[in-house]
Order: sequence, then C-alpha cells, then structure tokens
Amino acid sequence: MKMIIHSGLHRTGSSSTQSILMQLRKHLLKYDVFYPKNFAQGNCSVLAQNFFLHNFELFEGILKEAKNSISSNGIILISAEDFENLLFEPLIIKNLLHRLSSNGIFDVRFVYVFRDQFQYFESLYSRLSIGSWSNNYSYFDMGNIIIKLKSFEVYDKRIKLFFAFDYNKAIENFRSIEEAKILFLSLINFTTYFLDSNFLDFEILINQIEFNYVCRFLGL
Repeated sequence: MKMIIHSGLHRTGSSSTQSILMQLRKHLLKYDVFYPKNFAQGNCSVLAQNFFLHNFELFEGILKEAKNSISSNGIILISAEDFENLLFEPLIIKNLLHRLSSNGIFDVRFVYVFRDQFQYFESLYSRLSIGSWSNNYSYFDMGNIIIKLKSFEVYDKRIKLFFAFDYNKAIENFRSIEEAKILFLSLINFTTYFLDSNFLDFEILINQIEFNYVCRFLGL
C-alpha cells in the first residue's frame, strides 16, 4: 500500500485541492484511492496536528478505515498544509515513516507546493491578520522577521505552526531523512501539472478537469 501526503505549503491552493478531493472521494475509490471523509471541507490538518502532539488514535483509525476500503496495492491520500511543519522537524518525519511501515505502508511520498516568497509573505500576512490567529506583528515587522530567520512561526489553538521561506534549507532538512521521498512543485507547475489529462471519459457531477487534475496528481 502506498501513501501520498499533500503537505502544503500554506497559501498555495490547499483548501481548493482538499475540497475537490472530498467531492471526488467515492470516485477515487474506484481507482483504489482512499481519501478520508472525517474532516470538514476535506482538510486533514487535525490529523497532522494530532500527530505532532503524539496523539496517534485518529491516525491509526484512518489507516484502519483505508485498509477496509482499498486493496493492498491501493493509495491512501492525505492533504493537510499543517504538514509544512515537517520541513522543520526531520525527526518527526522519521517517526511518521516508522509508524506507517509498522502498518505495512512502505512507499510514502510527500508533495509540497511552493510559490514566490514575496507572494507567499503577502498572502500569509493577510490570512494571519484576521480571525483567531495570534499574529500581532505589523506588515513591516513580520517581513523583517522572515528576512532574518528565513521562516515565520505562529501559535494555532493547539500547536506552533511553521512557515518556510528558505526553500533550499527546507528541502535539505527533509532529505536528511534518507528514506523520505519528496516532490517539490512550484505553484505554476502544480496547477499545470494536472490540467492536460483527458483520458477519463465517464461522467461525474463536478467539472471533468478537476477530476483529471486529481488523477494526474496521483499518476493514475
């Protein structure tokens, strides 16, 4: 069994991707692909946060449901931008891979999408300036922190979230775990990578391009 973890970055269309995957969940099962149904709008970030808090009950439950839904050759697909934290915490990657291998999942691929750093900063600043986020920094101060540290962090309700701006360093951290497989796509490539497929001809209730988008992502 294989697992693909779409892991962010934040502000790169993750919510739209998750919404599409949630709508396509039943159709993906026909292709031996499992996407969890337990999360609002398809966002699996609660799963990521629980893992960072060393609470594995939900994670184990998802794996059990997947094994009852697809074959041993199938794919478990997870999408949670909070897995961006893994770019800063290689030991947690190792822990995650160990836990998956103990459940018979040895082929794990992490997919990250990045965008121009300044665009990322502006989009992130706008998002963190509303709602319950604990960002008290001005536009200027947040920018200076990112220039100095090449990253930014903020407390969510449960955990500290990290945002990567030095992509080379992030990839280097990730690849320090020898067995970890990572695919890093630019936002443009992430969009175009999926939209040129026309090999599926059965009718579904949502836009055909969206379904092709997901299937290309999975390599189907």
